[in-house]
Amino acid sequence: MLALTLAFGAGAQKELSLKENSFISLNGGMAWYMHESGTDQGTAVSVSLGQWILRPLAFRLAYDAVLAPSYAWRAQDDPSAMFHLVSGEFLWDPLATFGRVHLLGDHFGVYPIVGLGLLKRGSKPKMDNADNVFQSMLGLQVAWHRQRDSRLDLFLEVKNFFLPQLFDGSYGGNNFLTASAGLSYFWGRPYYRGRRVHESRGNDEDWFVGFGGGVMFSSFEFEHIFDKQGLKLWNFAPEIMIGRNYSSIWTIRLELSGLFARERYKEAPVVNLEDGTVTTQYVPGMPYKFNMLHADLMMNLSNLTGLRPGRKWSIMPYLGAGPIWRYDSYPVFNVAGNAGLFFRRYVGQQGDFYADLKYIMVTPRVGGGPGPSGSIFGVGFPMLTIGYIHNFNHASNNYRLPSNHSTECGF
Repeated sequence: MLALTLAFGAGAQKELSLKENSFISLNGGMAWYMHESGTDQGTAVSVSLGQWILRPLAFRLAYDAVLAPSYAWRAQDDPSAMFHLVSGEFLWDPLATFGRVHLLGDHFGVYPIVGLGLLKRGSKPKMDNADNVFQSMLGLQVAWHRQRDSRLDLFLEVKNFFLPQLFDGSYGGNNFLTASAGLSYFWGRPYYRGRRVHESRGNDEDWFVGFGGGVMFSSFEFEHIFDKQGLKLWNFAPEIMIGRNYSSIWTIRLELSGLFARERYKEAPVVNLEDGTVTTQYVPGMPYKFNMLHADLMMNLSNLTGLRPGRKWSIMPYLGAGPIWRYDSYPVFNVAGNAGLFFRRYVGQQGDFYADLKYIMVTPRVGGGPGPSGSIFGVGFPMLTIGYIHNFNHASNNYRLPSNHSTECGF
């Protein structure tokens, strides 16, 4: 959503043109809901909006609706339920990654898909309340077009959504498998989808690693932030990352975050031994350990108006998601989302300092209960970290230009 929104304001730049390589897709077909008791059949429809933001990589925002029997409502006369899935999805063109975009000829494309997002089961009167969780997805699309610059693609698509344990009351491995046919319309499509301006040239270029640490607050009840008991909600948060500046605008990183956390505040009764009165006291919940491995799509706002020699700072909002696991007396493996603002300060061709302000949003099953609002969005970990980044190999995309850069000689 962030990438597509900001692209509207950057239409004058070829590398961020909203029209070029942007598409809308509509498809429908069959769905199979797999849970601990077997498989139920249903139907599925999907609509998505996306863009090929790099030569080998497209990003799209997709909405999928699945109509199938609910496992939790299987004893009812009408167990049917509508499941709503909203995902951020990446389509990868492996041939473009290795420089042979049209190895399959002028008419076909094969794209693996990976996605992460939210899942909601609708509610019914006198039934369970809606169930909100995170989900992950793997898929494959096979597209056909009449010629390379055709505005229309016909495609077949298979997607498997991985659902967490206990979703819809099912303890077993839960999945939605969908198979559909559809149509994509492109607003602008060049005959050759070549590398864009300031995009990485070699597969071994523009990589970096980083490591750092900071503090994390394990609660959304900020009114307790300065309580004596509230000090227990602050914990050290180390992190390590690897990533690549795919262009002067787009960066993708993989980061391992988290370590110590606590469940949200609990209400505990306190009895006065003198008069027997009972009062309520709020105390931090049970401590636990966790880790999250998240992939983040980052946009460099500093380069939206063009590259400038000697620029030191990069300001990069980002969105991401990935698996999270809690490994204590109450082990949980799930999917979580995160968003943040990344500040990167140039100190040399091989290094940067960074500060990262992020929020990791987890499900109530991971955090130990719903947030103060009772919503899935009210459970998470605000985090502030600082660290160092080391850059590897050649920077082929002019992610940053030295102060002595000359447009005439290219240095």
